[in-house]
Amino acid sequence: MITPFNRVQLATFFDLARREALCAALARAGIEYSIKTVNRASPSALNFGSRERSGTLLHQMDQNWYDIVYVKKADQEAAQRFL
Repeated sequence: MITPFNRVQLATFFDLARREALCAALARAGIEYSIKTVNRASPSALNFGSRERSGTLLHQMDQNWYDIVYVKKADQEAAQRFL
């Protein structure tokens, strides 16, 4: 089981196809992973609404969402082969 205490960030993707390719390769290799999806346009308790502060003029809408792929610290070296 991957927890915040035993995980490390492997990669960040704005492209769903590239993320899916990495996750498929990790699954074939038997490496456990987890994915966190982040909406940059959504207000957050930590950043107090970046959209309100910076606006949306010239904002690239295709980069509103991104995915962070995490693996166990023990699997980090093996997982990096698939990047």
